[in-house]
Amino acid sequence: MKLQVLSRNEIQHLSDGVLIGIVLLDTLPSNIEYLNQEGFSAVTLNILTELFAQKGIDSDLIGFSKQSGGKPTAIVRGKPCGISISHSKEFLVCAINLSGEVGVDLERCDRIVHNRLFIRMQHPAEDFAHSVDPIRVWTMKEAVLKLTGTGLRTNMNTVNLHQINEELFSTEHQNYDIRVSSTEYKLHWLSIATTHA
Repeated sequence: MKLQVLSRNEIQHLSDGVLIGIVLLDTLPSNIEYLNQEGFSAVTLNILTELFAQKGIDSDLIGFSKQSGGKPTAIVRGKPCGISISHSKEFLVCAINLSGEVGVDLERCDRIVHNRLFIRMQHPAEDFAHSVDPIRVWTMKEAVLKLTGTGLRTNMNTVNLHQINEELFSTEHQNYDIRVSSTEYKLHWLSIATTHA
C-alpha cells in the first residue's frame, strides 16, 4: 500500500492538525473490503493510524468507533478527534483533524450532476453556484454533511456555502462554523470540511 499524505503544504487553508491520506485502489488486493460490518476495514485503520503516527500519536493511544448515526470518530488520549473516509473507483481517502471535526469527499471531475439535481442541491442564498462545477459543489456539501454526522440523510440545500477565494469556502451548519478547502486532485475534486475546537 502506497500512502500519499497531504497537509497544509499541499492543500491551502488546512490547519496544522489536519492530514489527508490517499491510496490508489488498484495497488490494494482486489478482495479487500473498504468498510466492513464493524465500520472499518484493515486498510482504513492502517491509513488512519499512519496519519496519527505522522502527528506523533502512537496507535496504542487511539480508539476508533462509529457514532449512532454512523459517523466515524477517534478517541486519542481520552479526547475525541475528527476522522472521515471517502472513496471513488480509483482512490480511498481518509482525513483526521486533531483540533476539531472533519468531513472529506472525493468525486471524479467528469462525473455528471444533472441540472434538476443541481438546482435541488442549491441553497437559495448561494450566488456562486453557476460559476463552480456542480460535482465540486456536491463534494463540498457532502464533506460538510459528513462533518456534522448526518451525511446524505440531510438535504444538500440546507448547506449555504460562501466562496472566500478559489479554493476556500465557508458555512455555518448545525451549530458548526465550517471551512471547506476544495481542490483538484488527479482528475478528482477533493473537498475537506473542518472545524476548530
